[in-house]
Amino acid sequence: MKIIEKTLLVTLLATFLLSTATYAANEPVVSVATVEQKKLSPAIRVTGHVQSRYQTELSSGISGIVDWTAEEGEYVNEGDTVAKLDTTQLQLEEQRLAVRIMRQKVEVKRLQQEFDRLERLKSSQSVSAQALDRAQTDKELAEADLQLLELERQQAQDNLNKAQVKAPFSGIVSKRYVREGQAVGSTSQLLKLVSLEELEVKLHGPLAYSRYLEAKDSVEVYLSGGRTVLPVRAVVAVSDERSQTFTAYLDIPELQLERFDIGQVVSVSVPSAVEKNYVSVPRDALVINSHGHFVYKLDSENRAHKVPVEITEGMGNRVGVTGGLAIGEKVIVRGAETLQDGVIVKVLTANEFPLAS
Repeated sequence: MKIIEKTLLVTLLATFLLSTATYAANEPVVSVATVEQKKLSPAIRVTGHVQSRYQTELSSGISGIVDWTAEEGEYVNEGDTVAKLDTTQLQLEEQRLAVRIMRQKVEVKRLQQEFDRLERLKSSQSVSAQALDRAQTDKELAEADLQLLELERQQAQDNLNKAQVKAPFSGIVSKRYVREGQAVGSTSQLLKLVSLEELEVKLHGPLAYSRYLEAKDSVEVYLSGGRTVLPVRAVVAVSDERSQTFTAYLDIPELQLERFDIGQVVSVSVPSAVEKNYVSVPRDALVINSHGHFVYKLDSENRAHKVPVEITEGMGNRVGVTGGLAIGEKVIVRGAETLQDGVIVKVLTANEFPLAS
């Protein structure tokens, strides 16, 4: 009899443990986040485009015949030659001035010797003061002419240097305006150079919202590859009576350059009001159905409770909400879609069930 009772007891205990393990194994798996107080502000989306901070259309500064230019699509480093003009006439001019300078130096030397001779004769009163003054004037005029010639030669040498157009920064030749053999003026555009290392986002927004953007260090930018945050470099709150828009520039950090291309269109979140403190939850915590918005919060027993909420503001991956939530409570951000109100869940860590960034 005692053996039968012991057997029955063991059977009941095993059944209980098995059912408990089965129930635990069937517990829904979720990950959670904390309800926090965050500063949020309403925002509008405006269109921006990616451009290079350094792009220029190069000219030579002199007239001449194009001898060579870099090809479109060619990458050049700062200081590299990107275009050349024919230098034949420039070299001849520089040589002509060199010869004139030699001649003028001889003349200056002759006049200096003449002045020195008259200066020696002055003590013996064998020369008039007028003749001595004239000799000194001739010598000084010749010296001035020599200086002018040397300046002309420096200009000729500068023109020779300008005949080789150098890249002011590293970049890619995006457009070529001239071909070999073409005559160009001093201001003619030869080619366009665009830097690929220094990019920015340029945007326009309603002038009334410029003060809210000026107060921000960074804003959210949405692109085909997802979402990112870029620092605000400058806000130009100047407009005209017709457009009533401001201009702003966002820096693209070096680590994010590969996500952007020059000319790419992006969407920028521009704040439209002053930031305020809100009770906030991650966007992923929201469950939406035909009855509205709600979240699941956990109690101390890991039991999920359905809580209806109203969305107030949103910014980034968090939204402000009103409802039965308190700061510090845990809400489910993964696995809430199929939950039933009051069910006990198993909470995994962020490493076991990573949250989306």
